[in-house]
Amino acid sequence: MFEIVFIMTQGDPICVRTITGYRKSAESIVDIDSKQSFTYNIEGMNSKLNPYYIVGLVDGEGCFCVSFNKHKNDRKLEIRLLFEIELREDDKEILERVKETLDCGNIYYLNYERYKKWRPHYKYKVSNLKDITTKVIPFFQQYPLQAKKKHEFTLFCKVAALLLAKRHLTLEGIEEIQSLKEDAIRDSLDAGNPHVQWGVK
Repeated sequence: MFEIVFIMTQGDPICVRTITGYRKSAESIVDIDSKQSFTYNIEGMNSKLNPYYIVGLVDGEGCFCVSFNKHKNDRKLEIRLLFEIELREDDKEILERVKETLDCGNIYYLNYERYKKWRPHYKYKVSNLKDITTKVIPFFQQYPLQAKKKHEFTLFCKVAALLLAKRHLTLEGIEEIQSLKEDAIRDSLDAGNPHVQWGVK
């Protein structure tokens, strides 16, 4: 057993001191207005991530997608929302902790064998509409995104509201959702990258 001491000074990130030296904690980087110090016992600490760490991760690596699918034997158009984060396989633990923090979703192994220099990845994905509307969306409303994903998230929320209102079952609703999707694509700096952009799947 050992102790981790978080020492916070005005305007500076937390410095983490252990009995074996110093180390930085990405989850603990915050700014505060007054000097404080407190101690955690390493035993009993859970694996949930700091919400602001997740915000930064999603700003860089996340994806708020709308998926349009047509079934071969059915003319109906299926519209689904997807929230995804994809990381290299050696970062799987981060995705597991995101999953625990948001309390929803699944993690999938991806092996891009056709790309010789592309290392295997893991993808965290939430596709259940109830989980998206009751867990994912409220989380990012409480802890707002800061970069380009902020606008995508706003449009994502609008589509979620249309789906909950069953508007996707009407032609007018489908056209409205398609318009929102096209708006997100035009606004994105990564419109050609399906891993970070709304896409047709």
